[in-house]
This record gives sequence, C-alpha cells and structure tokens, in this order.
Amino acid sequence: MASLDRPREPSPDDIVGAPNADDANGRLAALDMAARAHELPNEVTTGDHGQNYYVRMDRGRRAPVRVFCRPRAMDGGRLWFFADRGTPVAEASDIRAALVWLKEQAAPVENDDEDEGAYRRSDHSHAASSGACDGTKPEHGRG
Repeated sequence: MASLDRPREPSPDDIVGAPNADDANGRLAALDMAARAHELPNEVTTGDHGQNYYVRMDRGRRAPVRVFCRPRAMDGGRLWFFADRGTPVAEASDIRAALVWLKEQAAPVENDDEDEGAYRRSDHSHAASSGACDGTKPEHGRG
C-alpha cells in the first residue's frame, strides 16, 4: 500500500502531455542558437542516424562536450539537459543555466599549454644538462 504522505514518482509515460522528441529537439535548437550568439563553436548533430540529437561543442585538443535533452524521471518527467554519462546540467526550460555550463566547459584550462610545455622542457632539459638520455648520472672526472 502506498503511503499518503509520500507519493510515488510518476514515470514519463504516466504524465499527460509528457514531452516528446520534438520538444527535446526544440530545446536543443534553442540552446544551440544561444550558444552561437555567444560565439561558441557548437552544432546540433546526431551519432545514431537521427534517433538522438545533441549539441556538440568542440574544445580544441580536449574532448568535445555533448549535451543531450531528455525527460528526467526524478523531476516528474520534465525535460532536462544532460552531459555525457548522464550528468544533469539544467532543466531544459533554463537555457541560461545550460549556456553558463557550456561556457564553463569552453573555458581554457588554466596553464594548459604552459604545463605541457613545462613538462616537455623538464623532461628533456634534465637529459640534456646531465649528458645522459637514459636517466643515469653521467660520470664526471673521467677523460
């Protein structure tokens, strides 16, 4: 018997007027237009011949970001934006929050290029300064 003070979570099929694929695609299109207005490098695309669409944003050398739109059972079946691995981003009606999240993902990682360059320099400078390339200490005083 169900508790009166704790209603069960409805499934998306139980909800009258539940969102459909057209609603989700419309929300993705709205997010795409907002991101383009902010000059983010994104597109609406599909990876499965039109079954599921998503907003894809390229980030240079880092992996692209993908945002999907689908009903969230924990929120009464309302549409939500999700990142890869099902991480909730924002309710689909909140384009602004999703756009802020996209902009955070687009931001360069601090010292990304500097760290990589420092790694390369430290890796090679040790070998060059020591005269050894195999990690062993050079023998000084011989000659």
